[in-house]
Amino acid sequence: MIKAILFDFDGIIVHTEPIAILALKTILRSHGISFDVRKEMVGKSWKLFYHDYVAPLTENRVTYEALTREFDEAYKRMMQAEVKLLPGVCETLERLHDHYRLAIVSGSQRSSIEWVLNRYQLKSYFSSIISAEQYERSKPEPDSYKLALQTLGILPTECFAIEDSTAGIAAAKSAGIPVVCVTIGNYLGQDNHMADVVIETLFDLTDSVIEKISLLGDVT
Repeated sequence: MIKAILFDFDGIIVHTEPIAILALKTILRSHGISFDVRKEMVGKSWKLFYHDYVAPLTENRVTYEALTREFDEAYKRMMQAEVKLLPGVCETLERLHDHYRLAIVSGSQRSSIEWVLNRYQLKSYFSSIISAEQYERSKPEPDSYKLALQTLGILPTECFAIEDSTAGIAAAKSAGIPVVCVTIGNYLGQDNHMADVVIETLFDLTDSVIEKISLLGDVT
């Protein structure tokens, strides 16, 4: 029986990756860093991106805390003009929240997630937010989803994840959680073959799709 639905954030709730990439390019350029941010950032948590790329390139001159602060300022400034919810978000959350516990499981910073949720008055729909600061290893490792299971007090068969990226799908599957892949936010065409169900938008997350996912848990 499905008790909870776990939503990725970027590419599922909002399409923020292009804005995040532009904000990051801007602040990295101010530190004399230039490389293919889009290729290296998508699908990675903020913490992993910093430690794998920014710290070595700056020889640790730019701290994680300083970069996070600079990024948050640039990101929120650009988001005020650019951010839009993806199709079906409001309608789907309104339809589901009385029947399931809803949570966000994301590699984004909590401040960025809450800024969007508060702007669109969506925060009340979610009983839990799992963000980058709360776990060590980013997607595709299962840490974020294992923490979500622990926080919600549920089994992997009692929920499913909604993801758009290869790394996100792999993370949920590694935690034993079924996955619905939503393709509209996957503008890089990432591989989704590991997902149990593939739909175009959240409008397609029908009761029959949820029933199909529920049956996967019954089989296991």
